[in-house]
Amino acid sequence: MLNNHKTLTKINFTIVAFFVVLRLIDLGHLDLVFIEVLRELLTLPFLVLQVVFLILSIRFVFKNNAKDFWLNISIFILAICTTVTVCSFCNFN
Repeated sequence: MLNNHKTLTKINFTIVAFFVVLRLIDLGHLDLVFIEVLRELLTLPFLVLQVVFLILSIRFVFKNNAKDFWLNISIFILAICTTVTVCSFCNFN
């Protein structure tokens, strides 16, 4: 399943897109019940997937010596998204 760099790239970008859409919904103050239900159902699994696929992707690159540009970009963006998401739970004040 995860032996292909294209699959990992798509999954990484999908996870990032989910959190970007959540942020855009927050900024737009979009309050629809359906969106709130989906948000509550999907946020925790995507938080876990974010960390898991970051680790799997990095492991894949080192194990297979992958030099695919889009895979490396997706890992970089996923790492930034993971950092921002995890740091949003911390109070640095």
